[in-house]
Parts: sequence; structure tokens; C-alpha cells
Amino acid sequence: MHTLETQPRTQSGTRVALKERTAGRTPATLSGDGQDTIHFTLDTHAFEGLIRHHEKIMDLDLGDKKQRVLVKSVQWDYMGDIIQHVDFIRLVKGVAIEVTVTIEFIGQPKGLLKGELTKVMQDLEIRCIPSAVPETVSLNITDLDVDESITASEIELPEGVELACEPDALVCVIHPRREEPEEDEGAAEDLDGEDGTEPEVIGKGKSDEDQPEADE
Repeated sequence: MHTLETQPRTQSGTRVALKERTAGRTPATLSGDGQDTIHFTLDTHAFEGLIRHHEKIMDLDLGDKKQRVLVKSVQWDYMGDIIQHVDFIRLVKGVAIEVTVTIEFIGQPKGLLKGELTKVMQDLEIRCIPSAVPETVSLNITDLDVDESITASEIELPEGVELACEPDALVCVIHPRREEPEEDEGAAEDLDGEDGTEPEVIGKGKSDEDQPEADE
């Protein structure tokens, strides 16, 4: 289990938070289990490394003790590049928690030849004890065809893990691909003139035959 070092926060506010981020620290809070909320900062680079590898559970070094925690939420900037704030919740051994894990879509659906895949859900809400939280859940979509869909209840979960969202929640679907309308040949001919003659070009100069002969 990875352990992150923390530093207490004694001040708050936008300017303070900006200064902390500039120094490579991310503001964070820890709550839950009926205890007071703790405010602190942690090393941004170390935390990002865990998040990008789908780590949800870790230990926090709070100085006088270590606390096993779950990442409840991560707030990013509007570009999705810089972490603004992190919320953790305390974990109690043997007590089930609800957590969101990433859905790993496996395979290329056969319906892509005539349709388009829409992923309605990217993450799945599950319930289990902290030690049983998976990094991701896998969903094989190879056999998915046009006008077919998959719901949350159809995702195979590891032993000891339960679904925490609505069973009929839509995960993904393949819609028929829209056909481009063909151009009407008759309409195209009308644009060239009803009698098939070349349409008049407004502003076209007179031909040589239309020019009056010059006096010799």
C-alpha cells in the first residue's frame, strides 16, 4: 500500500491555495467515521502518479499516525490538467464502502461496421470492503452489434463486489450510422436549365458577333 506524506494547512483561501499549488503541493481534506475534518496538503507529483494508475486506496502519513483512506473526489482545472483539490474519506477495516471504478472496455464491437459506439458510462459505482476494491472492471464489447446495448447489471464483477448503481443503467450502445442523403439528379439537371441549355451567365461580355463592325 502506498503512503503519502502530508503537511497541515493553517490557512485557507484562493491565494493560499494558488501558492501551495505553485510550490508543488495540492490542498486536500480528510473526513468520515464521525471524526473531525482535517485540512492538509500533499505532494502533487506523488499523488498524480497514483491516480493515473487508478489507485483509489492509500495511506496518509498524518504525522502522529497513519490513516488508510479512499479518494472520494478529485477536482481538476477547466482543462483537466492540474489538480485543484482532493477529498479523502477514512476507511474502517471490514466496513463496506461505495466507490467509483473505471470501466475498461475490451475489444472492437462487430457493429462498428454499420454503427457508432456511444459510451454512456466511463465509471461504475460498486460496493465492497476496502481490501476488495478493484483497480478497474472489465467489459468485453466484441459481440455488441447495431441497436444493441449493455447495462450495468451485465458487467461481471469480482467476488465480494456488488453493484451500487441502478442495474438497468445504460453503459454503452451502438446506434446505426446515419446515411448521407444522395443528391437528386433531376434537381441537378434543373440547375443547368430546364431545356438542357447552358444557363445564362449574368454579366457575361458580348461576343465578337454582337459587336458592331467598325467603319473602315
